[in-house]
Amino acid sequence: MILQAASAVAGVADQIKQAPFVVQCIQAAPEPSWKWWLTLSAAIFGTLLSTVGSIYVAWRVFRWQGAKDRKAWIRDQERAEWSAILSGLTAVEAKMPHVFSNLDWPKLTAGMLQELRNVIPAMRNALFVAEELEKTGLVAGFISGGHEDQDNRRSQ
Repeated sequence: MILQAASAVAGVADQIKQAPFVVQCIQAAPEPSWKWWLTLSAAIFGTLLSTVGSIYVAWRVFRWQGAKDRKAWIRDQERAEWSAILSGLTAVEAKMPHVFSNLDWPKLTAGMLQELRNVIPAMRNALFVAEELEKTGLVAGFISGGHEDQDNRRSQ
């Protein structure tokens, strides 16, 4: 059996030696130079455009988020200022009686005036709601009203 295998291999080798063959490859046509430049420019400009586009999108998102955060911060500051003013005015309103019959008005107004004096600095120091306070004349009314009441008490 080994002899048969060796004989078959020798026969195949003999056939290969007797029929020589040549492998020929067809030479590829040279590529035009514009294809090389096109490939190079696509590699450079594609990367460049991608980078510039990413930076632009990041910049726009940063600007949008910053504007959104600034608006939220200003809204929170306005709420805090209104809260301080309204809580002071609520304290004044709590001391003010709703019915004035048979009450000692000077004793009653003394507590209210002190609460009003506590509210006036909050109104003066308001930055974000100052425009609305000036439009309504609220600060000027409290300040002038407070001074007139003090002058009236001194004269009595």
